[in-house]
Amino acid sequence: MMGVSASRSILLCCFVTTEVRRVTEVIEYLLKEVPIRRIYVVCDRTSDRFGRISRENAREVARRVKLLNPVVAKVNTRSIHSVLKYLTFIYNREEVGRYGTELVIDISSATKESIIASCIFAALRRSVTVLYSRAEGGDEISFLVNRFSNSIVSSRDIVTLLKERSVVRSSDRPSIILFTIPSFKLGDLTDLERKILKKVDEVGGVVRAIRDVIELVGFSSEDSSVRSAFSRCIDSLERKGLVRKIFTGKTRAIMLTDLGRFIVRLLP
Repeated sequence: MMGVSASRSILLCCFVTTEVRRVTEVIEYLLKEVPIRRIYVVCDRTSDRFGRISRENAREVARRVKLLNPVVAKVNTRSIHSVLKYLTFIYNREEVGRYGTELVIDISSATKESIIASCIFAALRRSVTVLYSRAEGGDEISFLVNRFSNSIVSSRDIVTLLKERSVVRSSDRPSIILFTIPSFKLGDLTDLERKILKKVDEVGGVVRAIRDVIELVGFSSEDSSVRSAFSRCIDSLERKGLVRKIFTGKTRAIMLTDLGRFIVRLLP
């Protein structure tokens, strides 16, 4: 299978809103290519018209694949944090990454917020791939970046993250597209990087200078070796798109990026 080893089993998480056909198209295609261990059909839980349509469509999707015993879950799909929380629940519960298990997230019928959360999650976690059934004549970058426009995380960091993705198209079904985001993974953060992110977040996301970051973490800023170690660590966080340096005169303020703020919330 494109992008996912056929020797592995996958967990499929499908977001269902207004599209049923594209979601079932993805499921039917995957069933021919790789063993699916479990399907999560995620719909919107809100009480408005959108939520009702989402739940009706999710029930229809579940009915079509009932032999696979799908799990239907109600989540606030218009909340990035709610979606991230649910994806984290699936990831931990199913022990993704162990015993060759992979998580594939289908965003063919997802809300803008669910797409953002799925892309961020795929960038942070190992053994996670994002998939969608492309509309006729559509383009994967336009599809994704357009959904980040005017969102609460429409930052250059997120858009750069998407543009660094690796796309694999199906040869016999060109509308089916799988892509991974080859960014850093959450487990790649060092203990010091984690501490810095948490401490900067605790004081509002901005610290006036590297010396202040050092003091917040509990070290002496008078030690030159400590200053060098922190400087390298902050450079590393900047390359990962989690912090940004703001030059103000002779000092360099450290600010969490939008992505950095999300990362902090996912840290144990």
